[in-house]
Amino acid sequence: MMAQTPPPFHGQSIMQQYLVDQQWTWCEKEHVRLNYSDRVKEIGGFSFSKVTRLFRILQLVWHSYRKKKIDVLYYPPAGPHRVPLYRDIITLMFVKRFSSKVVLHFHAGGLSELIHRLNKVERIIARRAFKNIDTAIVLLPWLKTEVEWFSPRKVVVVPNGIRDIAADLSFTERGDDVATILFVGNLNNEKGIFVLLEAVVRLKKEYDSFKVRVMGDIRSNEVGTKIKKFIEQNDLAEHLILLGPLSGKEKWEEFSRADIFCLPTYATEAMPVSILEAMMCSLPVVTTAWRAIPDMITDGKEGFLVKIRDEEMLATALSKLIENRAMRVEMGKAGREKFLSSFTIDKHLSGMEAAFKKAAGI
Repeated sequence: MMAQTPPPFHGQSIMQQYLVDQQWTWCEKEHVRLNYSDRVKEIGGFSFSKVTRLFRILQLVWHSYRKKKIDVLYYPPAGPHRVPLYRDIITLMFVKRFSSKVVLHFHAGGLSELIHRLNKVERIIARRAFKNIDTAIVLLPWLKTEVEWFSPRKVVVVPNGIRDIAADLSFTERGDDVATILFVGNLNNEKGIFVLLEAVVRLKKEYDSFKVRVMGDIRSNEVGTKIKKFIEQNDLAEHLILLGPLSGKEKWEEFSRADIFCLPTYATEAMPVSILEAMMCSLPVVTTAWRAIPDMITDGKEGFLVKIRDEEMLATALSKLIENRAMRVEMGKAGREKFLSSFTIDKHLSGMEAAFKKAAGI
């Protein structure tokens, strides 16, 4: 097993750490840690230290193979960036010779889009590296289309899952006169932060009593300056609060005091964890009908789906929930029920075990 386990800020690492820690009596696991980046800003970029780490990882795989036969080799390819793709190509070409069964787990989305942007030589090399893969694991049904370019023998859908932290939280009573909207995500264009800001301008014209609390890291000074300037120019300080990145107790306190969760994303991602967290916490979700998100949220049931980059449609959906507490409660309850039936960590690990057993012929 080769698992991406970068620092704890990375949602993908949390999911794969669950997998590494899980004990199954029917198999032995050998974990080779793929820790290429020490900080968020390093992810997707090049450095000579990453080259050194790559060859060290390949050496560890070789030593593991010499000690014991590898029946199933598990590897999580990176997202749609050239440097990580080159690393994946080198890794797969090297390690495939050590196991007849290779399982690729696509946590990141959008790799197929990158493949189509490559030049002819790059595409040939990429297809050769990904050739003869036994099993491709994707997170949601829509994402099956993203692995068609290399024709894996089997495609298995195993949704991500998270621990039911909400079961141990004390949620404040929701339903006062001030509706609180929570945004959680990195503050960049693709996560829809500026679409949300434009929607807040529209909401301000209709309502006096609402709050938008924005949790997340500002990745660049340019984006941070642009956000703060927009808030100042549109006099939004009374309605919108920038919380910065939060974790642990502080993070869950924000979920507990919120009435509505909003993520107007158009990022190339597979399955936003923050949406799962909102469903777990019984929050109605307003998000986009984008990529695989409709496999998570049914429009009108667990929340509302809107078009990407459509601040008017976003404001309209938020208005419906601001005005109707009963609808918020009903949709939040439906979201939690769906979380419990489909997106818990136990469901995820059960699905992963079944996929590994099938790959191993058990």
